[in-house]
Amino acid sequence: MSKENNQVDSGRSVKVDAVLRSTDGSSAKLIQITQKEGFATIETGRYEVKGESIVCLSIQIGCGMGCDFCRSGEPYEYYPGRSQRVLRNLSPQEIVDQAVNGFDMVPAPLASIGKVLSYMGMGEPFANLPAVKESVLMLGMKYPQSRATISTIGIDLLSIKKLADEIASGNYPIPIKLHVSLHSPFDERRHQLIPHALPIAATVDAAAYFSDTTLTDVKLNYVLMAGFNNSDADVKKLSELLRNRPGLVLKISDLNSSKAELIVPATDADLFEAKLNELGIKTERFSSKGLDIQAGCGQLVKGKIAR
Repeated sequence: MSKENNQVDSGRSVKVDAVLRSTDGSSAKLIQITQKEGFATIETGRYEVKGESIVCLSIQIGCGMGCDFCRSGEPYEYYPGRSQRVLRNLSPQEIVDQAVNGFDMVPAPLASIGKVLSYMGMGEPFANLPAVKESVLMLGMKYPQSRATISTIGIDLLSIKKLADEIASGNYPIPIKLHVSLHSPFDERRHQLIPHALPIAATVDAAAYFSDTTLTDVKLNYVLMAGFNNSDADVKKLSELLRNRPGLVLKISDLNSSKAELIVPATDADLFEAKLNELGIKTERFSSKGLDIQAGCGQLVKGKIAR
């Protein structure tokens, strides 16, 4: 891991405070946002995966969803005696400048590779959807060969369907795909992880509508946790939930946590996936990059305000 400090992005709405570079080739860039009380930092990740340069964009300073396994929703101590999980929404320009700064980090020999705008950083995209949509329009004009992926826990199912209709109508200059946090096929257990989650059946229906309308696969994010969501009962329920929905793909990933007792061994994860495949469920495996610099999924955090 290496660190670079005090890179100033003249003329942009965000100023780079520091760059952490991972030994695996990915990197995380800390972005400084001006506030009335001082400065608040967010994090933007940049990763190289399968010939594409992916920039993981933050949408809010913090996150109000409070998901149990994600550090982005930790309370933000910003004023003596007070704390909150979200300081504010980011503006379209602040989101755009994160992407521009992130792609500026791409080494010259890789500058022409595909670009992916990943709305999976700090914050819930559907809690700041107007800014997300505007930033997609702006970035799509700047990077016409790019594509966007928006991830949500599913706080606004009507807006998911409306976005699908807009995409199908050609309202955006670049392709947009959707990821939805699932993590358990049982409502009670899912709610333990995602307090603001809506009922699973309705959420999956909205995801299927998006897939059918846009003619794209929708990824259902599923972080494996030992003894919580990797049992045969989970396999059975997932198969019932996703059967005959060819546009939905269960995206299985490892838990990025220091809690060793929750980590599922690779062989057990392989078996879990194989059982689902035998039942006709489409799956995909995902491993985070940038873990040594705390830039993996669920590890991006907001910094303290300088006073």
